[in-house]
Amino acid sequence: PSLYVSGRLGPMYMTPFETLVDPSVVGNREITCNERYCEYTRARLQSPGCFEKFATTIGPATFRDDSETLGAAVLVGRGVQCKTNTDWDTPAEHTLSATNFIGSADGIEAMQFDSELNTGLFITDNIDALVDGDPETSTLPLEELTA
Repeated sequence: PSLYVSGRLGPMYMTPFETLVDPSVVGNREITCNERYCEYTRARLQSPGCFEKFATTIGPATFRDDSETLGAAVLVGRGVQCKTNTDWDTPAEHTLSATNFIGSADGIEAMQFDSELNTGLFITDNIDALVDGDPETSTLPLEELTA
């Protein structure tokens, strides 16, 4: 899957993120694409016990879904969790991106995940958007997933 927007492949399809949490607490989350790549942004959090210095800006932040079915997988850093005193609480020009977590050797590529810095990639924050209850039309399988 590609991190970058390509004229040959066209713009990336994404399942919209919904506001499932109070935007006055979490701030607005947005995914925007330019002619090179897609970027995830979130306003900085300022709440009791959380004093982030910077908004979250991650770019490139998406991996293209070549099938154009589920939508791009998005790196959101700490997501809606407080990122005070972490590697994510940095100015936009110095932040981490998806490229920091990719490694390759002898033609094998991998991405690093852990419980603190990179907890995963997200396709949606509302699974109901991908499951409609009808096995014929549901984007995701209704019974099981296999590798």
